[in-house]
Order: sequence, then structure tokens, then C-alpha cells
Amino acid sequence: MTGSFTKLRSGDWGLRVSGSPKAGQTVDAVCKNGEMKTMIIGRVLWEGDGIALCTIDRKQTVPAIHDVGRSSKPDLGMCQACGERRAVTIRRDLNGMTGAVCAMCAKDNSISFM
Repeated sequence: MTGSFTKLRSGDWGLRVSGSPKAGQTVDAVCKNGEMKTMIIGRVLWEGDGIALCTIDRKQTVPAIHDVGRSSKPDLGMCQACGERRAVTIRRDLNGMTGAVCAMCAKDNSISFM
């Protein structure tokens, strides 16, 4: 499941997630700088039009699979094009949407994250 960070009405940071998330699920969230972070959903606050606003569960942590720090190496995550868990980098599709893709899918210039 993928999403992005958003400010909630409470002033806290939350998640804008596509689909129908449930509490406790993990989300690969894209930051403004293109970095991908895996977060855990706390509560689903609102759901409609295929989008959900959720709190972030700060009590649980996601174990680091591959900590790349400031390295230029790709991070291990879910490829949004093929669905496989591989080393991914952030790419922009033909519609201007950003998403995480593996090296094999990045070669395909016709990918779409919609």
C-alpha cells in the first residue's frame, strides 16, 4: 500500500493513503524529497473517493530492512509497477505522478502509477 504524508486537522502529521487501509497495516509513504518511508497506520480518520486519511502509529516501529542513510543506493521496497519487493528508486510516470519502481520496470518508459 502506498501513500504520502499530510497535515491533519489536529496539526499532527498523518498519511494520505490510496485504497482502503486498516489500522496496523504498513504503508510505503513518499516524502516531498522523494525518500520512501515505511509507516504503520494508527487509525483511519476518513475514507472516500478511493483515498483515506490516517494517523501514524508512533508506538510501533517498522524494522529497517535496508538502511541506506545518505547513500545513493536504492532502498528495498514494493515496486509500484510490478508489485514485487525489490530495490526501488523513485521515478516519475507519464502523468507526472511519482512512485517507487525496481530497475527492471524503470526501463519501461510507459509505466503509470494510476
